[in-house]
Amino acid sequence: MTDIVKYGQNRHISVKKVTKSQQLLPKSDLARAFPDLPEYLTADEAHRILAVIDKPRNELLFRLLWQTGLRITEALQFSMERMKDGIYYPVRKGGRVKPVHIPVDLMNDLMHYAIEERIPYESLIFPISRIQAWRLLQRYAKLAGTRKLHPHLFRHGFAVNVLKQNPNLPVIQDALGHEHIETTRQYLRVIMPDVKEVIQRISF
Repeated sequence: MTDIVKYGQNRHISVKKVTKSQQLLPKSDLARAFPDLPEYLTADEAHRILAVIDKPRNELLFRLLWQTGLRITEALQFSMERMKDGIYYPVRKGGRVKPVHIPVDLMNDLMHYAIEERIPYESLIFPISRIQAWRLLQRYAKLAGTRKLHPHLFRHGFAVNVLKQNPNLPVIQDALGHEHIETTRQYLRVIMPDVKEVIQRISF
């Protein structure tokens, strides 16, 4: 449907009316533009969980998840044999071996634990299953008074925490072992309120 609108003295332009349904993006485009935000562990939740852990080994495991963004299956592979110059080499998703940088303090604590417990060089530091790790986290979450959590939230929480302090997507992509940066880009949407505040303060 087209209306003729007078414009100036003897000029006219055609204006096509847009229906309400036409004002919206197609559903497929909306799904791509506004997918669900990734659920993640907040820094406050991480600190509360770590504060109630009663065993050094378990504390090291959840610190490793929080400070590296490893998947639980990657963290459970940890042994001193897979370490070289402060870099951990787990078998990552897809069967690829990719390096993971370990913070110095955490690396020192892992080494001291292995020495004190006399864990052989090639043996696992965390000889438990994914299910056991999940159950441990449920117990600690209850003690800390947080919501119910699962280990993968540590991975998302790591990405968001790093991104808020150092918004460098390629660095986070490398840390998480993502093949494509579009996978990493999802975390930008979590900090969009921060981006909006920055833009609002810019003078144009």
